[in-house]
Amino acid sequence: MDNNKIIEKIQKVADENAKKYIRPAVLDLVYSEEQKDGSTDHYVLGSDMPHLIYRIFNEDSKGNIQEITDFKVITQKSAYYENTVKGTLKLVPPSVVETSDYEIMVENQLDNGSVEIKLKSSSNRNITMIESYRYFDYVSRIFFVGCVSTSFGGLYVFSLIGEGKHLRIINGSDPVVKPRLEMINELFQNRVLPSFLTIDAANKLLLDNKNKARVKLTDDKGKEVEFECNFCYDDYESKNRFAFLARVDNPAEGIIMLCDIFDNNKLILSNGWTDKQKEVAERVSKLLTDNRDEFNKHTCPFFVDNLDFRYEKFKKGELTSAPTSDNNQVKEKNTKAKKTKKK
Repeated sequence: MDNNKIIEKIQKVADENAKKYIRPAVLDLVYSEEQKDGSTDHYVLGSDMPHLIYRIFNEDSKGNIQEITDFKVITQKSAYYENTVKGTLKLVPPSVVETSDYEIMVENQLDNGSVEIKLKSSSNRNITMIESYRYFDYVSRIFFVGCVSTSFGGLYVFSLIGEGKHLRIINGSDPVVKPRLEMINELFQNRVLPSFLTIDAANKLLLDNKNKARVKLTDDKGKEVEFECNFCYDDYESKNRFAFLARVDNPAEGIIMLCDIFDNNKLILSNGWTDKQKEVAERVSKLLTDNRDEFNKHTCPFFVDNLDFRYEKFKKGELTSAPTSDNNQVKEKNTKAKKTKKK
């Protein structure tokens, strides 16, 4: 049977399987290998998947085809082709030597609220997937993007690179990435991972230093005063986040507020703090003055979720429902503001 006939039969099986997911994808045959039992394994790449693993269809001696769905088997066979077979072949499809970087061509917000992303590989292969989450971990400084294939539900995780114009397949075994990715995946599976609306919207927010959260407060004379947040400090000992805000009309004057990242980044004035939180605030303020290098290790220049705090809260059973999709808004408080001079 020639390759056109083979891929036609495989496509038919794949299209039937795709009914359980979002929509079919176009498959390309990469490699075929006869097995010891007389059957043949066919390796394919789809238009909804980057070059990382392959979908593998087994054809028996009678020409019947079924897809191998055991992920462990798929991974082993994909590694076998990459590490053992590919180097022995004189000619391989361009797709199997493409890099792990993919150019973002367009993001489409669909009617059902999901986001479709179209990518182009280094071999000029067009790939269409559905984004599942967009999460910036400021501790590792990695912007994680989860994407799902449309025809078989495979989840791929990328990092955003190149000023937000490219995605790069993440190596899950990297010692820096692995623990962060494990936490993210567990939170995502339990629907307690916040997500930006789109990659483009998040990237603009994170890169735009002028895009600072603002809050209006009432001073002790009853006058409404507007403040903007310059940066936040995460205190890992108390598991509190402190937001440092400056008056818009007089940046030399500012206040410190607690920031509840689990309640849409709600800000809490000092008159609502516990004695322990007040003690921590004094320590944090002293650190800002006396040891700026140490202070900077725990700061972020914008309102962004803290993965460690969120994960610990989830494991304690204190975080059980999906948060709002927009984790970069600040609830305005109309209350008394205690003024402090910025050091």
